[in-house]
Amino acid sequence: MSLLAELAGVSRSTVSRIESGKFEPTFALLQRVVEAAGFTIDAAPEVPGAQG
Repeated sequence: MSLLAELAGVSRSTVSRIESGKFEPTFALLQRVVEAAGFTIDAAPEVPGAQG
């Protein structure tokens, strides 16, 4: 966990709180952590009022 935190530029406690569901990160922070773990997020932003 400490390597992931270091690579993502966040504290170990932040990673731990995200993993345990005690913290809801912004999309940008989540993306940094996910990319530091070697993955990518493929998501499109929601547009209010749009019907899919």
